[in-house]
Amino acid sequence: MKPILLLFFMITYFLSVSAFCDDMSDYRYNPFQFVYPEYNYKADSLKIKKKTASLDNQTKVNFFGLSAYVPSEYAVTVNDESPDKVVIKSGKNVIVMTKEKELRSGCIDEQVASRNKDFCSAFSSTKDLSYKLFTLTADDINKSDTPPSVGVLWIIHQKGFLFENTKDIHIYEGDKFTAFVQVRKDIKEHGIAKDIDLFHEKTLPDHISIGTTITDDKFLNNFLETLE
Repeated sequence: MKPILLLFFMITYFLSVSAFCDDMSDYRYNPFQFVYPEYNYKADSLKIKKKTASLDNQTKVNFFGLSAYVPSEYAVTVNDESPDKVVIKSGKNVIVMTKEKELRSGCIDEQVASRNKDFCSAFSSTKDLSYKLFTLTADDINKSDTPPSVGVLWIIHQKGFLFENTKDIHIYEGDKFTAFVQVRKDIKEHGIAKDIDLFHEKTLPDHISIGTTITDDKFLNNFLETLE
């Protein structure tokens, strides 16, 4: 299940449960206790400079109106026949890219937005939500002189679910794109090692979700440096 889709279901569950409580002091499982380390995950921001790829041992991959270069050793097979999915494979090395419609974590639906006003009013787009998930922390709001909105508290609460199986998070920024990267922990054999949500000017408000078994950071840097 996509991280953003999972996030939507968890939000709907918790907000529907709290709706039955007239007095939050009686809400037995207070969602804003922030007792897990994931609530304080904060991404570093890495600047990506565009470079011209050497054609030696590189394969150009086209996807959803964009292109980037992948080391040929990782791109023995490229399946781009589907308009919404591209799969690049070479043995156990797999890259799966899907185009995701702008849903604002379900808040694009008026009924969902009406039921979850606090959460849905705390961000303006999926990209904005991703940025806040990767940068807001429980420690920051505890140290702030200004009380956070309930919507911001819900966003920080969702970090506990989104990053439960994550050991590192990063934000990569280029001239025309922002990529939010989760590095997974406890990776199973041939399992997904990194999740990337890529927001590019050419695809906004939609974005591209990428999952890969490749752990090499050089692969991702090369991919983003040649992205256009």
